[in-house]
Amino acid sequence: MCRLLGLMSVRPARLSGVLPIGVKDLKTLSHEHKDGWGTAWRDAEGEVHRYRCPDPAWTDPEFARALTRRSARQVLVHLRKASEGLAVVESNCHPFVAGDVAFCHNGAFPVSERLRDWAEAHGARPCEGTTDSELYFAILLVFAQTMDWPRAIEAAVRLISADVAVDDPAARPHALNCLVSTPHALYAYSQSEPATFKPESPVDLYDLQLSANAERVVVCSTKIAVPGARRVEQFRVITVRDDLHVEIGDRLDIFGSEPAVERSVA
Repeated sequence: MCRLLGLMSVRPARLSGVLPIGVKDLKTLSHEHKDGWGTAWRDAEGEVHRYRCPDPAWTDPEFARALTRRSARQVLVHLRKASEGLAVVESNCHPFVAGDVAFCHNGAFPVSERLRDWAEAHGARPCEGTTDSELYFAILLVFAQTMDWPRAIEAAVRLISADVAVDDPAARPHALNCLVSTPHALYAYSQSEPATFKPESPVDLYDLQLSANAERVVVCSTKIAVPGARRVEQFRVITVRDDLHVEIGDRLDIFGSEPAVERSVA
């Protein structure tokens, strides 16, 4: 269980200027979500840059610099809380980057050899680390070769969800929350299964919040203070265009047999 934050701004901005309380929350949360952290951002030419560290964010001087000194129109921040058995090493830290796309995931799902075989058979990018998250990204990139990003996200979560249910039709992925940064848009998606939560976990553990105004749009996990934030229903793809136009897709029937209806505009 990790924490995610994505920012799209009309002009280059520092997170500390946009979310002063939220930045403090990220530092506080990094004591619990202590298994590494990372950030990805775009420069003025649209090129993606990334920094990852397996140390707790609050101990890394670069964390403060990234949040208070670096300006960018599009930013991802990820605080990692590693799933049991997964190593705390840089290659397992998010965001993952391929070309001009950055990705981070909050959640977990069991990875079968079937799923790995599917990825290999479809030419998915090799994983550098050992996380389910990086495989999720690799699968998403396969679908994005022939689909727009909202449909690619839907296809990826359908495939993963269907694979989890092969051995037990009632089984569901623990959570498939993600943020995807592309040159002209930021995408977000949340999906979780409360039945798999620990008894002490809050029911909104994997909810996403959305806050939008004329200057910026923020999509983030709960426990991060964002002015004007509202909860976004799960199973919907959120699209934030570079002109800050926000689209919230129709609810995806992931566990049904029919493909989702094209997204609607919010």
